[in-house]
Amino acid sequence: MVLRSALSALTLVLGLSAALAAAETAAPTPAPVPAPAAAPATDGRLRGEVRSAGLRPVVGATAVAVRAEAPPVLALTATDTAGFIAVDGVPAGTWDLTVLAPGFAPGTVPRIAVGGPFRSVADITLKPGERAGAKLDLPRVDAPAGAGPALVLRVVGDGGDPLPGVRLRLEPLGRRADPLVAETSSTGEARLDGGGAGRWRVTLSRAGWTRVVVPDLGWNGGDLTVLARLLPLPENSPVPLEDLLPPPRLVTP
Repeated sequence: MVLRSALSALTLVLGLSAALAAAETAAPTPAPVPAPAAAPATDGRLRGEVRSAGLRPVVGATAVAVRAEAPPVLALTATDTAGFIAVDGVPAGTWDLTVLAPGFAPGTVPRIAVGGPFRSVADITLKPGERAGAKLDLPRVDAPAGAGPALVLRVVGDGGDPLPGVRLRLEPLGRRADPLVAETSSTGEARLDGGGAGRWRVTLSRAGWTRVVVPDLGWNGGDLTVLARLLPLPENSPVPLEDLLPPPRLVTP
């Protein structure tokens, strides 16, 4: 009787061992998961909030973002009634953001990494002061000999649709020359030839929309792309004197 019980226990142990061995043999070793391929760099979105030292929103300030890498790209917009900045379709790269507003010293956030599909956020607190001395510079580009630099402008409204009728004015600084003027078409685009190396005052304007002004921009050669998002003037805001004047006639040279 004792011998029979011992044989039964031994048989049970051998059976369990065989079953575990079979299970281990049948279970395949999981294959290593390959690392995902690096996604190509895509356009990103730039967001920010601009406030005064008293934490009040700064409305209608000019926001200027300059890409550090070539070819040069400039992104322009204005802060809305809540002091927010929003620009979509910003090419991937490293950007320096500067905010300019009357009665405040310039505020800057350098080295902002931008790349889709993410949002890049940069908040700025402006301190009372003078806007004078806010000089911005584009990266230096060695253009091919004989190639005249061009400026390509693309403007959208607050809803992201192309905005026609926006006047671009480039005024040379430090030398006597006529300003260069262009106006966006129904596609929200315009092109200017004949700009290039030098310092310029850049103005984007359209009646009923917040004006964007870059008082001193160093263009160091090569073609320049300007991306802009304009906002309607806030309700009951004063109309700039320039908007009351008739628009300049655009004469083709």
